[in-house]
Amino acid sequence: MKLSFWDIMASMVMLAGLALATIFINIFINPYSFINPFPPPTPIATLDVPTLTPSQRVLPDVWTTTPGIQETFDMMGTPSVTGTSITATGTITGTVFVLPSKTVTPTPPNTPTFTKTFSKTPNKTLTTYYLKTATMTATKTAEGASGDKIPPTTPGTPYSYSAGSNPNPVFSWGASTDTGGSGLKGYKITWGLDSGGNNPIYTTTATTWTAPTLTTPGIYYFYVRAEDEAGNQSAWAGPCRFGYTGVGAPSATTNAATGVTSTGATLRGTVSANGYSTTVTFEYGLTTIYGTTVTAIESPVSTASASVSYVLTGLSPATTYHYRVSAINAGGGPINGSDVVFTTLKANQNPLTINDPGTLTYGGGSVTLTTTGGSGTGAVTFNAGSSTGCTVTTAGVLTVTNASGTCNIVATKAADATYNAISSPTLTVTLAKANQAAIVFTDPGPVAYLNTITLTASGGSGTGGFSFDATGSTGCTIASVNQLTVTDNTGTCNVVATKAADNNYNAASSASTAVTMTVAPQATLTVDNPGSLAFGSTTTLSTSGGSGTGAVTFDIGGSSGCSLSGADLTITDNTGTCAVTATKDADAHYSSATSASRTITMVKANQTIGTISPTSGSLSGGSDTLSPATSSAGLPVTFASTTTGICTVSGTTVTYVAEGNCGITANQSGDTHYNPAPQVTGTIVVGP
Repeated sequence: MKLSFWDIMASMVMLAGLALATIFINIFINPYSFINPFPPPTPIATLDVPTLTPSQRVLPDVWTTTPGIQETFDMMGTPSVTGTSITATGTITGTVFVLPSKTVTPTPPNTPTFTKTFSKTPNKTLTTYYLKTATMTATKTAEGASGDKIPPTTPGTPYSYSAGSNPNPVFSWGASTDTGGSGLKGYKITWGLDSGGNNPIYTTTATTWTAPTLTTPGIYYFYVRAEDEAGNQSAWAGPCRFGYTGVGAPSATTNAATGVTSTGATLRGTVSANGYSTTVTFEYGLTTIYGTTVTAIESPVSTASASVSYVLTGLSPATTYHYRVSAINAGGGPINGSDVVFTTLKANQNPLTINDPGTLTYGGGSVTLTTTGGSGTGAVTFNAGSSTGCTVTTAGVLTVTNASGTCNIVATKAADATYNAISSPTLTVTLAKANQAAIVFTDPGPVAYLNTITLTASGGSGTGGFSFDATGSTGCTIASVNQLTVTDNTGTCNVVATKAADNNYNAASSASTAVTMTVAPQATLTVDNPGSLAFGSTTTLSTSGGSGTGAVTFDIGGSSGCSLSGADLTITDNTGTCAVTATKDADAHYSSATSASRTITMVKANQTIGTISPTSGSLSGGSDTLSPATSSAGLPVTFASTTTGICTVSGTTVTYVAEGNCGITANQSGDTHYNPAPQVTGTIVVGP
């Protein structure tokens, strides 16, 4: 079967894991194995035997009674009781000097047997305490009053930044903490040439330590462990190896230059004096031949890792320089550092200024900008940035695009081999609007009284709107920008057209133009309808419509059925014709107006008959004359009897033929001008 890439990788990972596990198990079983890259130092066995002198300080707060050690003593005051001699046997497991990752317990354990006899004179109340057999572990020396059995944490890995030529190297490590309650007492240090830690012991309470002066070159080893107030000790941290080279010839390192400008720089280096007063110089020049030597500001130096420097001035801009540090002392030299280069910065140009082109008018053409100042051979370019009123080419050709906008120009002269680029201060160019072309007002011609027209104009420039003004005129007004109304055709009307300014043009106005005004035609004049007019009737005519204050007159022309007196119309022949027209005269504002002809409707007149008389008569008298003889229109009345047995009628004579009530009727049938009269009846009482 063909194996995949992942099958091969899995097999390799498994084999690597087995190999690592084998190495770690070997190191765990035998820390001193040759495959351990950091073997622990050889432990120094020490035995701290706790004192058996009875005291309140070494007793825990609570003890469980156990046969073995028994003492009787007073808890307070001066003992004055004779005690009983006792013999106690204790088994102690010795405490050894523990180095990293290894604890050693000596075999066989010490099992001392001792006898203690003492006398006490009683003067206080006695209390008996029972002590149990104590077994001490190899990581503690004794327990304090607090009962703290917890060792402090292992210090952080020790380290040193001291130079190998420093005879008093300084070591530092991370602080330990104590959680047992007794508090951190300090640190123990083993320091010397033995890699296993079999070196002198030192103590400190700080987390830094300065080694005593070294005289012998070699590899020195540093271990540190923490100890609390109860005597508990942490594991060892380390080793930190330090190679001491001893005093002799100096060492010199050339560092990068700082503070580099166009004409100066600070040369930097590090020199270790190695125990002798050391003279330090710098060599510099345009090549590695250098050519110029200066003494370092700090020279001479006598310490390890001394920083040295020299401030150069008067250098050429944009130029590359070589330099190195050199040290010499009684131990040897000169010792030269490596060659380091730096390049001075380019110089700044002289101030650059744009020459002000003055006020630029929209539509007036482009101008080419120029500058004054600057240095070197770099090209000059121009930029209008966020300007809203002009554009400029990189070559400096400036054009006004919006006279109401902004025009802020910056010129930049490019860098060259010697000078940095430079930009001018912003030049604000003044922009001006142009004047418009001539405005031409359009004469509307004669405008009648109270008429409203829309005014127009032409010409000008830009996008501004037209407006009109008739200030000072007595015969016209203008509303809504361009609506002219004649208010008095006898007055004056002088109009000026104006085209408003816009972003690029100033406002412009036409010359004043006199508008011709005339009278207006009147509204339609109408003769009011008087209705139907009867024969012989008279009515006063009236009109509607018309305009102004002119007088109204009427005319019936060739009418045959009516007559006219002023405004009074009389029907003279209802069978004829009657047509009326009205005329309203002109006034200052209106022309005269004549109505259409009004045809008058004419009808017959009504007539009536008066009361019949007499109302009584007698047979002896024989007859009476009846009245009225005519109607109200003057037409003859016709009488008739309705009781011929009592009376008879002939013409206007009534004849009595018997006593009784004589009934009479009166009628008039009308003619071309009058309607028939309503019939009238009457009664004549006929007596003897």
